[in-house]
Amino acid sequence: MKIRVLIVDDEPRAHAVLHNYIERMPELELAGDCYNAVEAYRFLKKEEVNLIFLDITMPEIDGFGFLRMLETPPPVIFTTAHSEFGVESYEYNAIDYLKKPIPFERFLKAVNKAVQMIENRTLISPQKKTIDLKIDGFVQQVQLDKILYIQSLGNYVKIFTDKKNHLVQITTKELEDLLPKNIFLRVHKSFIVNRSQINKVFDEEILLGETTLPIGKTFKKYVKETLATSFR
Repeated sequence: MKIRVLIVDDEPRAHAVLHNYIERMPELELAGDCYNAVEAYRFLKKEEVNLIFLDITMPEIDGFGFLRMLETPPPVIFTTAHSEFGVESYEYNAIDYLKKPIPFERFLKAVNKAVQMIENRTLISPQKKTIDLKIDGFVQQVQLDKILYIQSLGNYVKIFTDKKNHLVQITTKELEDLLPKNIFLRVHKSFIVNRSQINKVFDEEILLGETTLPIGKTFKKYVKETLATSFR
């Protein structure tokens, strides 16, 4: 897959240098040239771009202002003649910060970082929103965000949702392997909880709405460490 790049810079000479460099990189494809933030904003409304080479000091709206205009900015490599913006650039999750005049070796290093990051991102599947389970003899989709918690019952599990509960013939381990780890947390040998439903964490118990569930001794350290950021 070629990485489509956009150059946003008010200096034609900067475009010429980047054109030359991009042509030497088979993994890159030039998607377009824009000379100000408004032009770039309109371009992104119509075209898909995987990476932006972005100048900071542009008239009217600078590079930082341009990024603030975007709801979900593509990955960015800043290209600028000024070194004083280096620290601020990383507040915008910049992949790299290239100071003009840009040596090709430095450009190559930044692009390699970008390629690795973008390729890793494409390998990650979109967040699962539903799970297919056999309920009452039929395969049904259960919405993950509706699940409050799951109770182990031997070779069955009981899934508690905000509306109704489901008894499913599947082991807890089998179900746990199907659930996104960033959403669901095993707190006990018999219970898995939806992290977004947790109201409070006590030393040996966890509160979900009006339901209190135990925290297993062997799970206590892991649960506390996992939820430390959310429940300080």
